[in-house]
Amino acid sequence: STLFPYTTLFRSNQRCAVALRLGQGLDVSAIADELCLARSTVATQRQKTYGKLDVHSQRELIALLTSRRG
Repeated sequence: STLFPYTTLFRSNQRCAVALRLGQGLDVSAIADELCLARSTVATQRQKTYGKLDVHSQRELIALLTSRRG
């Protein structure tokens, strides 16, 4: 998984699943539909993920995750 180095930072499987999909470039609506979650839940998990990884946007998250693949 792209998030492997970071999975220990996430307290829930749900947040890890949201973060993984954000890292794949999916938007909140698509993630909510795929995981059968409310959009507000996904948005909250997104903000918590950004805070935990010290990023401020999905673009920064994707850059961080892709820089760690090597």
